[in-house]
Amino acid sequence: MPPTILDLFIAAFGQSLLMVGAAGLLAALLGLPLGLLLYAGDRALSNGPPSGRVFAAVRAALRSGPVVMALAIAVPLAQHALGGSAGPGAAIASLTVIAAPFLALRVQRALNAAGHCEMETARRQGAAKQRLFFAAPPQAFPAIARALGLMLAALVGYSSIAGALLGLGLGDLALRQGYQQFQPMVMLSAAVALVALAETAQAMGNLLAARLQKGPGIARRSAAHRLPPR
Repeated sequence: MPPTILDLFIAAFGQSLLMVGAAGLLAALLGLPLGLLLYAGDRALSNGPPSGRVFAAVRAALRSGPVVMALAIAVPLAQHALGGSAGPGAAIASLTVIAAPFLALRVQRALNAAGHCEMETARRQGAAKQRLFFAAPPQAFPAIARALGLMLAALVGYSSIAGALLGLGLGDLALRQGYQQFQPMVMLSAAVALVALAETAQAMGNLLAARLQKGPGIARRSAAHRLPPR
């Protein structure tokens, strides 16, 4: 790879890392509490029709949005909101808008899968209704960690699309220097780097999930739920 292309590759790799890292952090800050609210909405769905309908509508809206179309709309809107800027800020904002609902739905799914036994135990112990709605079962933490890794891996792919639209990152490098300049090695290098980033992100999530799964608190709770009733 010529030195000039190598310099472009290093710069594009850094831009992709910045987009994925910043958008992943912001999406986690938004998506985790949103997932908890959706989980609480499932409890409200069975206890109160008005609040249940609201949460059901929010959940349906999050599930039905096509990602590529939403990203194509979010990028120019983010540019307009930032005064026409085509820098990393517009890409990070649009990626955050896409990734936060992606994470929230998977957090809700993990909490629903792990929460039934926990909710029943808390209800038998006389916990308040608010605590029943918002208690996060620790058994869901490994699945949430895997969801975080999956979100970061998905952000790598989304960042290539946003980068191609905004002239940033590995997606732009593959499009402009690889495809348009007929340099297949540049395209291949960008694709390999994107795959490596995505696999690394997912492996980190799986590693964190494995560590959480071995935690003593989760192990004790899981063993207690497996015990037969007396």
